[in-house]
Amino acid sequence: MTQAAIYARISKDAAHDGLGVERQRSDCEALAGRLGWTVAATFTDDDRSAYSGKPRPAYRDLLAAIDSGSVGAVLAWHPDRLHRSPKELERFIDLVERHGTAVQTVTAGIFDLSTPSGRMQARIVGAVARHESEHKSERLRRKMDELVAAGQPHVGPRPFGYRRVLGPDGHPGRPVAYEIVPAEAELIQAAYSAILDDGRSSRSILADWKARGILTTRGNQWLPGPLRRMLTSAQLAGLRERRVDRDPKARAARKGEVAVSEVKVPAIVPPERWRA
Repeated sequence: MTQAAIYARISKDAAHDGLGVERQRSDCEALAGRLGWTVAATFTDDDRSAYSGKPRPAYRDLLAAIDSGSVGAVLAWHPDRLHRSPKELERFIDLVERHGTAVQTVTAGIFDLSTPSGRMQARIVGAVARHESEHKSERLRRKMDELVAAGQPHVGPRPFGYRRVLGPDGHPGRPVAYEIVPAEAELIQAAYSAILDDGRSSRSILADWKARGILTTRGNQWLPGPLRRMLTSAQLAGLRERRVDRDPKARAARKGEVAVSEVKVPAIVPPERWRA
C-alpha cells in the first residue's frame, strides 16, 4: 500500500486557529481513502506564504521525507499549496522524478511528473499561480500607497494601545479612526522608559508582562518578536512606515532607514522617543 504524505498550507491565518489547513488535511485524507493510500505523515505550514520566499519548515520536512524514501506519494489540496515559485517547482520536479514519487491533488487531479506532459501541466499551473500572486501583491501595494497618502492607518487586527472607532456607516472595511486605550498606553510608555531611561532589555519587559498576565489583543501571551515589533511600530508615534524602494537590493542597501509619514492616529509616545 502506498505510503503518502499530506502537505497543507495557508498563506494568511489571521485568527491563528488552523482551520484553513485543517480543511485541506481533511479533504486530502478523503482523497487518500479513495485512492487506497495510507497517510504516513502530515506536514503543515500555517500562516506561511509560498510566494514570499521565506522558509517553510514543514515543506522542507516533506522534501526530506521524499528524499529518504519514507513516503512514495504526496497529497495536496491544490498545486499552488505546494508551490508559487517556478524555481521551487523545478527542484520539486527533479526530486519526485528521481524517486518516482506520485503527486495527487484534491482539486486539480493527478500530476504525473514522470512524463513531459505532466511536467508541462505542472509548470503551466505554477506560472498561473505565480502571476496571480504577483498581481495580488501589486494591488495590495497600490492600496497601501493610497492609504499612506491619505494618512490612514493600516486596517487589520486591533493594535495594542488602541481601540478602533468605525466610521459613520459602521463598515469594518472602511477607513477607521483609532483612540487610545489608557491602560495599554501606560504599559507602552512604561516599557519605553524602562528601555530608554533605565537601560533594560525588551526581554525583561517580556518577563514582567508575562508575570502580570498581560496579553496581546488576540488574547495570546507576548513573544519576543511580536513585542519588539509592537514597541517599534511607527504608529505609536502617530506615524506610518512606508516602503520607498520596490527593488529588494535597493531596500537592502538602505537597511536601517525608515521612511515615515503622518497618520491619523493619536500618538502614545513622542516621535523622538520612538526614533530613539
